[in-house]
Amino acid sequence: MKKGIIIFLSILILSSSAFSLFKSDIIPSHEEGLFLAFEKIGYSFGDLEISTNPIFDILGNFNMQLRYYINELNVVNTNFYFCDPFLFPSYFNLETPDNFYLYLYSINSYYHTNININRISLKPHLEINNLGGFGGALPKDPDNNIHVNGIFVKASGQLGYYIAENLEPFVSIEAGQLLHLYIKPEFLDEEEDLKTLTDKLKEESFFVMIKGGIKWYYNDFGFEVGYRHNLIKGMLRFLQGSNFFDYVYNFFSFIEFINSEDIYGENFNVKIPFLTTDYYFSFSTRF
Repeated sequence: MKKGIIIFLSILILSSSAFSLFKSDIIPSHEEGLFLAFEKIGYSFGDLEISTNPIFDILGNFNMQLRYYINELNVVNTNFYFCDPFLFPSYFNLETPDNFYLYLYSINSYYHTNININRISLKPHLEINNLGGFGGALPKDPDNNIHVNGIFVKASGQLGYYIAENLEPFVSIEAGQLLHLYIKPEFLDEEEDLKTLTDKLKEESFFVMIKGGIKWYYNDFGFEVGYRHNLIKGMLRFLQGSNFFDYVYNFFSFIEFINSEDIYGENFNVKIPFLTTDYYFSFSTRF
């Protein structure tokens, strides 16, 4: 046990001493006080930051981010979202349901660390997500409310090698698993067993994805180009990744999946190079 602790501390010391030589994929903390970043505004207390993206707020996706820097190599981040999907259409006088309400929410937390040992980098990442939504007919009736909630965890590890101060070829692996699923009983057929359904969904959720490519870091941004491949195609693969470009890929992958299952009998197949294909790029790869 003591030997393991000594090895772990040695790795941290080595990584700290090499940290200044190469770029990190962790966005540096802001100076104390009010700050304005590319897409958000917030306040820094030093190691702790509170911020929001006002564009999302205007669109009806009210959000807040809490960010704590353990040190330059380790960060803990939590995002809160509460979405009113009918707010944005109302700006354009579009028809919205007047006898139905719907709200969506999300709590996402992750721990990310960046360990550099000479030119070798190791970037472990652990993430837990709580997603849900509730709604129903108006006037509100507690007995007829719709409520769905799911909790899932994702973990990834990236191994890279700096060929320059801010240029890094890498390989990574990501896996995810559904931990908990709640469905309001009124959703189910009277003959269907809720536990059987949730157990089946949990079993089919597990996914494993590998990626390989190259990253280039510049200020608070990171450009990444690479190739992704699903080793285990669990249903949670449609929630893989951590940035906007991953979400675009996930959306079209899900649509393609629905099409392949012939649920609606329609042919929907979109192929946009580097956006909806396994070859991809991203401009937001820093945490």
